Amino acid sequence: MNEMRAVGAFIGLAIGDAMGAPLEGLPPRSIAVTEMLGGGIHNTLPGQYTDDTLQASALAGTLIQCRGFDPEDFAGRLVRVYRAHPEFFGPTSRAVLDLIESGLGPEAAAARVHEARGGSRSNGSVMRGIPVGIF
Repeated sequence: MNEMRAVGAFIGLAIGDAMGAPLEGLPPRSIAVTEMLGGGIHNTLPGQYTDDTLQASALAGTLIQCRGFDPEDFAGRLVRVYRAHPEFFGPTSRAVLDLIESGLGPEAAAARVHEARGGSRSNGSVMRGIPVGIF
């Protein structure tokens, strides 16, 4: 992929994330964004991106440094993002990352939380799609 397109994809992700963050949880018909807003359920500043961008960046870091996907490396990066910005993480992600931080492997932690909660209703994988497409 052309390097400028990759950079543009990440910039677009961050801008879209920052524009959408204050609107999270609102019904679609009430959304009409014409400027950078702040607030919302995460109380973001205007232009502030969220864990969507941070997690995509963490995945890109893993893919670059490890020359492919490494679950342990990625899990470590996610734990660091979570500790720096816990306000952005929901209960499912928090539970998995807490287990990983306590020493459980990422796949075992995810399986344990998935089983305990009767499945997952998270869209977390979607936010990390851009690095997968680039790399």
